[in-house]
This record gives sequence, C-alpha cells and structure tokens, in this order.
Amino acid sequence: MQPIMKLIPMGVLVSLMILTASCTNEPEIIEESIENTVEVKELGFNNCGVGEPLTGKEQTTYKRSHRAYWEVGSTTGVGGEIPVSFLTKFNIDLSLSAKYGQANEEEMIQTREFDLDVPADMQKQYAFFWNITHRIGYVLIEGKKVNFDYPEKMEFIGPVMSEMPCHVFIASDILLAEIPGFPTPTPNPDILSYGNSWINANPQEGDITNIEIVQDGNYLLIDVALYCSMGSQCHLPRRQIFFSGSPIQVTYTSSYKDTDLEISVVNNDRLYVQTVERFTKTPYGVYIPDQFREYYLQPR
Repeated sequence: MQPIMKLIPMGVLVSLMILTASCTNEPEIIEESIENTVEVKELGFNNCGVGEPLTGKEQTTYKRSHRAYWEVGSTTGVGGEIPVSFLTKFNIDLSLSAKYGQANEEEMIQTREFDLDVPADMQKQYAFFWNITHRIGYVLIEGKKVNFDYPEKMEFIGPVMSEMPCHVFIASDILLAEIPGFPTPTPNPDILSYGNSWINANPQEGDITNIEIVQDGNYLLIDVALYCSMGSQCHLPRRQIFFSGSPIQVTYTSSYKDTDLEISVVNNDRLYVQTVERFTKTPYGVYIPDQFREYYLQPR
C-alpha cells in the first residue's frame, strides 16, 4: 500500500493544510480599553466682492469607516487579511465585525444642517467636530498578538466659526531698507527659486489649492489660497516676509486655530509645504491633537 501522502496531489495537500490551520486556530479577541478621539472637518465660504450677506441652510456630511487599524510585529495595515504565518491568514474585518455587530465594509455617516451666515465682502470658515469611540485591544492567533484599533461609533460635538477679511496685508517685522543709512543687502540667491505661481494638481476640500509668491529684493510676498465650498477659493492674509534662507516659515491665526506653514523648493520645480494646525478653540473645550498635512505644488 502506498503512503497516503503520495496519493494526495501537492496542491490539494497545501489547501487542506491551510484549511486545517484556519479551522483549528480560532482567534481570541481581547479588548483592553475604550478610547475617544476628536476629528474635524472644515468648510470655507468666500463672499468677497458681494454687497450682501450670504445666508441660508447648508449641510455637512462626515464619513468614517469601521475598518480597524492593526499591528503585528513591525507590520501595520488597515483592515483586510493579515498574514499570521506562512500557512495562515486572518481576516480582521470579519472577526471584529462579528464581535461588535458592524458589517465588514459599513461606514458611519452623519449629516448635519447648519445656518450659513457670511457677512458681505467677507470670508468665513466653519469647523465641525466629531467624537470617535475606539475599541482598543488585540487578537491572539497561533500564539501571535495582533493589536487593533477599531472605530466603533461617531458622535457630533459641535461647530466653531471664524470670519476672515477679504483683503489683508501683513508686512514683515524686518524692514531693513527703512532703517536710515542701512545699505540694501544683496538678495540671497536661494530666494530666486521661490518666485512663482505654484498649484496643487488635485486639491481636496480644505486643501491648499495654490500659492503665489512674488520676490521683491530680500522679501517674499506670499498669497495662499484654500479649496472652499461651492468650488470657490478662500484666501489667507497676504504676507510679506524677510528671506533669511530655506525653508521659509509663515504663521496664520484665526479665532479658533493657528496654522504654521513651512515652505521649501525641491529640485527647483516643486514647492514642498508642511502645515501644522493647532486648535485653540473647540466646542466644550474638547482636546484635538495637532493636525499635520503636506503638499507638493508644481509651477503653473
């Protein structure tokens, strides 16, 4: 009699081994804590050049997936199958959905109506805050620990607002040319690469759409535009800064946040922009961590 291993084709044997591993190693889900984070969505409205207020009812919709963030060893990901071993893959979406009662690809969606009230010849930013409840824990499978962060539910907290004038110019604090007897210094050659019209090829709502930079001797005049509602642009105050080298840094302040921009030119053909947003006012004083973004803009 031939050994049974020789009677089973190799492909079928491997399939049986994987099936056996999947069936005999049921994952054990251990929940360690429940944590809350705050997320924000901003909408801007441009009513510049219009002699009457922009009013009415508007809506904002926020979506958040139930898919879990996971970590096993040095490998991380979002949802899907996790390779626990050579023969075993573990679908974290199916396991956590079964435990917490949410469909695999289901999204949390909330729509809020708000009163739009933008004064004549002004801009206005609205920031809407949501609380996200997370289940934090780990899954034990084949002796390995798979950490997870599962967004379970979402709750609206409230809005804050900030009005912005349409035409604001903020001069540099350093005006060497205005000091009597002070010679005008030779422009730093690195300044020449900044002067251009830089655009974001694929902006999303709230993103920087373009930055206009004009060189004037040792100074840069900087105009930053954001992607606002209804296809319009909102403009941050025009800034004049003294150029002392790369990267350049610009700070903007509104009634509910401070925004720092760090700007540098890469290979003379890309403008790299890092932004940090620090929220100074939120509904009920809830904490929200600093928000980081980065952009690569190209010449127009």
